[in-house]
Amino acid sequence: MTSSIPKPWARLYGTRRWERRSALNLKMHKYLCQECLRNGKTEPATLSHHVNEYRESFSELDFWYGPLTALCAGCHAKIHGYNQGRDFKTDIGSDGFPIDPHHPFWKISLAQEDRDG
Repeated sequence: MTSSIPKPWARLYGTRRWERRSALNLKMHKYLCQECLRNGKTEPATLSHHVNEYRESFSELDFWYGPLTALCAGCHAKIHGYNQGRDFKTDIGSDGFPIDPHHPFWKISLAQEDRDG
């Protein structure tokens, strides 16, 4: 699988400078996912995300000085479309089981039930 990080910037994410900038950004946002907050939820932020998506015309200055936000892994994946193709919701009910009948859990459970009789 190839990286989704644009090649001109990929080398910058592994630097100590980025680690410091990312840590400061998370601290400034009180370690809370800003996307979740907009949706009325409270989730811890674990990633710093560039607000302006990479374009070929961007320079290294855009990487270092462009605005950042703080996101949880789920929101970051959603923004970048990593979860596209998932045709079920992952919400869990009070009984501890998935709510969505299309969740793979139910398909596996029904298949086992048919097999076991």
